[in-house]
Amino acid sequence: MMVGETGDEGAWWRLFNEPNLAKFEQPTVAGVDFPALGISEASYDAGTRTLRITTDVGDPARRGAATWFRIENVRDPQTAKISCDGSEFTNWWTLPDGNIQIATDIGVHAFQLIEQSPS
Repeated sequence: MMVGETGDEGAWWRLFNEPNLAKFEQPTVAGVDFPALGISEASYDAGTRTLRITTDVGDPARRGAATWFRIENVRDPQTAKISCDGSEFTNWWTLPDGNIQIATDIGVHAFQLIEQSPS
């Protein structure tokens, strides 16, 4: 019933007839330490090649504890630029499988990953 209340006219038709298949090739968040860490936003803007991630405290007893999550499907992790809470963020590395690992704490943070345009 909630979907019927929140979706607009034709939303169900579009879901099944015009699915967003590009999302399977775009950068995405994985490996979240849930339920300790929550993700309230993870959205990719293909026009600016920007992934926005907002983390939340899932378990108040673990606030401030160290945690990690991955970003998968980044075109060229070596040239990616990452910021956290508006400042350059350097506590990340590329994994052998080409994904990005982010080390952070359990808290409210606004991450942004920008994929650099190919040269």
